[in-house]
Amino acid sequence: IYVINKTINIPKLIDNKTGEALKVDNVAYGTGSTPVTVNLPSRTFSFFIDGNAEDVQIDNGRIVTTGLSVGVHKLTAKDRCKEYANVDAYFTVTTDKMPAKYDGKKSIVKEENFTDEDFAGYLNNVTKMQIKVGDKTETYKVSGKHSIPILDKKTGNLDFESDKVAKVKTDFPDLSNAEITVLSDGYKDLKFNLKKETP
Repeated sequence: IYVINKTINIPKLIDNKTGEALKVDNVAYGTGSTPVTVNLPSRTFSFFIDGNAEDVQIDNGRIVTTGLSVGVHKLTAKDRCKEYANVDAYFTVTTDKMPAKYDGKKSIVKEENFTDEDFAGYLNNVTKMQIKVGDKTETYKVSGKHSIPILDKKTGNLDFESDKVAKVKTDFPDLSNAEITVLSDGYKDLKFNLKKETP
């Protein structure tokens, strides 16, 4: 009988629910850098953005954000000594530009003077859609787990009628004059009225 004694080191957890340990300010696209607040119990942490292998440096309380796309990003603090578990902080790169518009025919299309890449980036960042009819308002996830595919994030087509969006049809039997709000990370809300399609 062999007895193997092995010590298992479980990293200590750091509570960052309120952002006290690690926080990154949102930043406008093209700004170049953004403030970072670090209150970690050790100086043995390295920092990484979006899981990239190359670490980033915090210089005078700021990190470089050049090259980051519009949307939500994650800064991860990793303890090189592995005494503490990873700490994550999320931040958003924002823009005032709106590369999308409603075409009046149940599709979100590219706005003039924007590239296909701009439009694809907007669609990719759409997370929720809000529908309001009268005094009733409901918000639906359109990406991720338990989402409802109201929006095709590749084409911009809207679906309010198929069986895939049965919950929407149950919640709102009549959408002929619904107010729609599209929420896309990093962009201003896109709002329009879902009027009946004209011939």
